[in-house]
Amino acid sequence: QIRCNFVRLVGKKDRLSHPLPFIHLLGHNNRKLLLRTTMSTSRTCSSCTNDLTRADFSKNQWQKGSNAKCKGCISGNPPPKKEPENPVPETSPSPELREPAEDVVKKEEEEQAAAAAAAAAAEKERIEAEAAAAKKAAEEAEAAKKAEEEKAAAELAAKLKAEEEAKKKAEEEKIAAELAAKKKAEEEKIAAEAAAKKKAEEEKIAAELEAKKKAEEEAKKKAEEEKIAAEAAAKKAEEEKIAAELEAKKKAEEDAKKKAEEEKIAAELAAKKKKAEEEKIAAEAVAKKKAEEEAKKKAEEEKIAAEAASKKKTEEEVPAATEQTQETPKEPVEKKEAVGAKTATEHNDIAQKSDEEFTKEAECCIIL
Repeated sequence: QIRCNFVRLVGKKDRLSHPLPFIHLLGHNNRKLLLRTTMSTSRTCSSCTNDLTRADFSKNQWQKGSNAKCKGCISGNPPPKKEPENPVPETSPSPELREPAEDVVKKEEEEQAAAAAAAAAAEKERIEAEAAAAKKAAEEAEAAKKAEEEKAAAELAAKLKAEEEAKKKAEEEKIAAELAAKKKAEEEKIAAEAAAKKKAEEEKIAAELEAKKKAEEEAKKKAEEEKIAAEAAAKKAEEEKIAAELEAKKKAEEDAKKKAEEEKIAAELAAKKKKAEEEKIAAEAVAKKKAEEEAKKKAEEEKIAAEAASKKKTEEEVPAATEQTQETPKEPVEKKEAVGAKTATEHNDIAQKSDEEFTKEAECCIIL
């Protein structure tokens, strides 16, 4: 019996890349050949040395064969190294197959060799048949691939043509839109210029009318102001005339009043002067009288002093009687002297006061 572990190929590309399996002869156990087939669904990475599946390699790396690198090594994140999941165990003969005698072993070896040769021939034929079938399948796959490529090329050409037509149409639409926008902008610009021109003319006319109206109003206002100013000037002149008349009248009244006051003051000064002269004469009379009285008083005092001296002499002779006699007449003499001194002081004050008043009145007359 021949035991082969085949793995079905998935996809036409893998079948085209590696159409045939590899058969490894592991050994024999009695009359059974131990075979192992290796298919193209796994590969060893040349960088991390891990046995990885087809999905762990990119298309370009898978086609490089033994130099292929996995996706992790290409991206810079290599997978951790792992031990093979199903290592091939070493075959050891069972106890019942221990070597018998040399002749028996030789016979068995010859039989096993013949059986192995027959099995190898059969396997070779089968492999050749499978290779022919695989070649045919590869040719069919190549034809299908070519058809698919032609179909893809046709689709791509159609797609490119459609894209070119769409692009051309989009460019035409873009050009048409730009032309329309340009035309619209020019029309709007012309309309805006016309509107601006019309508005400027209207504003100019309105400004001229406004200026004309303003000039008329200013002229009217100026005429009214001039009229009011003339009326005000006339009124002011009349007021000034009235004020001048009132001022003249007031000045005349003040002059008359001042003149009357001056005359009154002159009369008062004359009266005062006259009075002062009279007072002066009276003072002179008083002074003369005072001088006479003083002379008389002096004479009396001298007389009294003589009498006192004579009395003193008499009193020395009679001390008790003389002292009493001297005290009695002494009181009237002192009283008389006091009265005379008071009268003289009053006359002097009156005379001095009269002189001061006369001086003040004279100063007032000079100022006026």
